[in-house]
Amino acid sequence: MLDIKSNQDLNFHSFFANQVYAVDIAIPNADINFEDSVIDSLFEAQRNTCKVLNIGHVKKKLFLTDIFCDKITIGTLPQTIILNDIAVKSYINLVGAGENLTTVQTNKRTKLYLRGVDFSKLRLNYTDFQLSFDGYIPKLKDSEITLVYEGLLNNFKERGQLQSYELLDIEYQSFLDTSPFKIESFVNKLWWNFGYFIKRM
Repeated sequence: MLDIKSNQDLNFHSFFANQVYAVDIAIPNADINFEDSVIDSLFEAQRNTCKVLNIGHVKKKLFLTDIFCDKITIGTLPQTIILNDIAVKSYINLVGAGENLTTVQTNKRTKLYLRGVDFSKLRLNYTDFQLSFDGYIPKLKDSEITLVYEGLLNNFKERGQLQSYELLDIEYQSFLDTSPFKIESFVNKLWWNFGYFIKRM
């Protein structure tokens, strides 16, 4: 566990660990760098203040909560990313500097849980992700989930990310479906993919 207060950059180069807990790090004018590090199961950061948070290769779960910094960058994408109460001045880069480990290893998209995040600051390709709301604390209400979908959709629209927009919008339409067993969204997706088959013609 890291519990540090300093004005100098924290650099962890060629750092290998199973789990890392970075808690109560207060370096508002300096960076935290795990760029060349490999963390197997969990990278958890709580109540941290820094200029830049650089995270390298987390294989399974990345959990960031109560973070304030200028920007956050993440290298390869783990199986799960949880962002809870994150405040950044610039951006959160989830595009990934390298290959998506989840895609390479399991052919699945990274599960993404979002709460208390400025969606306009997110940089991501939704083809690498799938929103996940089950099994996390705090559990989001339907109204909060709606805000997540709409916030991300607006982000993709403003950034011209048409493929990400379409993929997320289809998931959103299924979420809004209140029919028994979501039969309406099943038929809509099967028949005309919520209108996107027509738009491609």
